[in-house]
Amino acid sequence: MTERGARARLTPGRHAAGASLLALGLATLGLVALLPTRGPVGLDLPFLDERMPPVVVAFAGYPGCGTICPASLATIRTAADALPAARRARLGLLFVNIERDTPPAQSEAYARAFHPDFRAYSLTSEDAAPVYRALALGSFASDGQAAAHSGYVYVFARAANGWRIERIYRRLPASGRLANDLHELVATIA
Repeated sequence: MTERGARARLTPGRHAAGASLLALGLATLGLVALLPTRGPVGLDLPFLDERMPPVVVAFAGYPGCGTICPASLATIRTAADALPAARRARLGLLFVNIERDTPPAQSEAYARAFHPDFRAYSLTSEDAAPVYRALALGSFASDGQAAAHSGYVYVFARAANGWRIERIYRRLPASGRLANDLHELVATIA
């Protein structure tokens, strides 16, 4: 086959179709990371209890985080504030400090700087490992510096037999999208 014959087969139409399929594939991969994930009922995490509202939106991070944590907590605040009062009353806001053994008052002060309704939970050395596993979190190095953390936003829902992860946002959603999702979810959870 001649060089000219090989080039003749790759017509502009075929090239455009191939480029479109590649773009669609890449877009689909990007959307997969944004899709919510639902977990089984019966999640046993130390920061979820019966006194909490039926839906809890949470972020796991640490006060010294410079970018991911502030952006995520601000997005959660904006989404929560966009809900009508009746639905907002059924939503809890939670910051889980993954830096072990941080004084609870420090975690609480950090979380409440973003919204007065945020509750904070400080992981201890004893409860860190199961929480890290359940939420697919990174951990801290021995010198207290962050090794890594997921940056995920979690939505927990109470069910008859305990709590479940209702949704996980693996990439920070826009506050409007999160508000819409929370609006619908709060309406459906008993």
